[in-house]
Amino acid sequence: MANVPNTNRQNTKEAYLRARDAAFNKAFDKLDFFKMEEYFLEHVLSQDEGIHAALLNIYAYLSAMQAGQQNCFNFILAGPSGCGKTEFFRTLDKFMKKNMPMVKVLTKDASTLTAEGFKGADKDFIIRGINDGDYAIVFLDEFDKLMTPKHTSNGDNVSREIQSGILQIIEGNKVAMGNAKMEDIDTSKILFIAGGAFEGINEFQKPTVIEDTSSVSFGFRKPVVQKRTDITHSDIVAWGGLPELVGRFTNVINFHALSGDILVNLVKLRIKNFESLYDYPIFITEQFAKQVLVMSDDKFGCRIISARIWDVLKDTIIRAKDPTVLSITLDYDGEKFVTNFLEVDINAEELFA
Repeated sequence: MANVPNTNRQNTKEAYLRARDAAFNKAFDKLDFFKMEEYFLEHVLSQDEGIHAALLNIYAYLSAMQAGQQNCFNFILAGPSGCGKTEFFRTLDKFMKKNMPMVKVLTKDASTLTAEGFKGADKDFIIRGINDGDYAIVFLDEFDKLMTPKHTSNGDNVSREIQSGILQIIEGNKVAMGNAKMEDIDTSKILFIAGGAFEGINEFQKPTVIEDTSSVSFGFRKPVVQKRTDITHSDIVAWGGLPELVGRFTNVINFHALSGDILVNLVKLRIKNFESLYDYPIFITEQFAKQVLVMSDDKFGCRIISARIWDVLKDTIIRAKDPTVLSITLDYDGEKFVTNFLEVDINAEELFA
């Protein structure tokens, strides 16, 4: 009778997986790829080509799971900081929770991984929170940080060892977890998306120098920038990626730096978001808009826009409980209250018309 508890657990697991698969099939049959794409295009600006390619891989993964096949649609999402990679995955998380909640979506910081015997996260960290048999999508953020060589005092390249450890996980086998109490995980049902800015990889490419010709209504123009070409598997290997690991990702999908016009639209969108959140009309000066756009260069992109607006707004909102305050104006060096709409000189809508 010693095997009875194990048998019961196995029967319970099998019953759960059958019910999960029935729910998965029903949800996937209702999933419309083009409506899915439309949803993403509404939330992630100016990355239409990259979004389309990424969603094709995700849809193919879901299709493979429905057919009982092994996943072979992992991909790398490459692009400069602030171009929308994080927003893409945030949007994916929201979409899946609403439309296919039986698929787990997790984000893992790959830069915390270390070689065995070193302080930091073990390689199985990237699949913790997933049970054997689960369908899951794992976003390996900061994946590019693992590519650059890291040497010990003995001259050993630790990054190669870390990459080898990740390879053992994503190649689609049963993976033994570090904790003996945890069951082995079949990673063939997990889609891995590796994201990174890959800063410095342009040393292995032929960059082109261009001028961003987009402009905004107050005459500000972004400076000449160095535009990198699309990153490829070969670039990543030349940069320090383990060929066997890089080859496990079917595609390298590129997101690109945002143009001045797109950044302007993001400023407008963020202002509207804050207005609806706090129920105050918000106006910005020309100086504030210029400052935000200067800060939103290729290194920071759209990420800095919300941060800068919130940096100015956070104290203002707390103090703006005065009923005489009708609106808020943001300036480059702080904020001011406006108690009469007639005193407002610059409106965000007029500024960016």
